[in-house]
Amino acid sequence: MRGLLALTLLALLVVGIIWMVKSGGENQHVKEIERFDNLKIGLTRTNMNALGKAIATFVAIEGETPESLEKLRSAVGLSSTSSLDAWGNTIKYERLTENDFRLTSAGKDKAFDTEDDIIVDY
Repeated sequence: MRGLLALTLLALLVVGIIWMVKSGGENQHVKEIERFDNLKIGLTRTNMNALGKAIATFVAIEGETPESLEKLRSAVGLSSTSSLDAWGNTIKYERLTENDFRLTSAGKDKAFDTEDDIIVDY
């Protein structure tokens, strides 16, 4: 009987240790995913800044913001990939005034007008 009790306690101890190790590993995976997401946000902001500079160049040459990204592409030779966010979605361009515009990334969930959108006004 004592042997069975000792074996049961040992088994519970091993299960507990395995559970603790795996739990720590899951936390590490969560941290890695968060770091990866933050890198994607940073890359998206970099792409948006580059796109913003191209639009600012257009404004300097033409005297006003472009009506669309297609007009910008034809004027300054912008590639279609330069207007993508880190999730592979097109960055939305909005002309606010002749001199002001907004760039919006749909973010991780790939849907506009949600909490994770990345919005930069120029």
